[in-house]
Amino acid sequence: MPDDLVAPVAEPRPAVDALNTCLSRNLARLDEADRAVIEACDLHGQTVRDFAQTHGLSLSAAKSRLLRARQRLRQHLVAHCGVQFDEHGQVCCHVAMEAT
Repeated sequence: MPDDLVAPVAEPRPAVDALNTCLSRNLARLDEADRAVIEACDLHGQTVRDFAQTHGLSLSAAKSRLLRARQRLRQHLVAHCGVQFDEHGQVCCHVAMEAT
């Protein structure tokens, strides 16, 4: 009798894995300040207000830092990962590229 409680084996997701690898590689290209704000706010869910308080910044300074860091990361992802965005600024696709 088959075990209905066993989760099906997921198919490999090479495109997602490649993008994840590229994202990690390009986060490392950012300077420490950019990487810290992106990791805290975008990857770990910290609010910009909390980030500002823990780093001795005004809220507007923290918001500006996050915006600039996202723009620099976006430039890296376009240049090194072939990431493309739709008209709403959302990732629509990417082309796996050699590590550069």
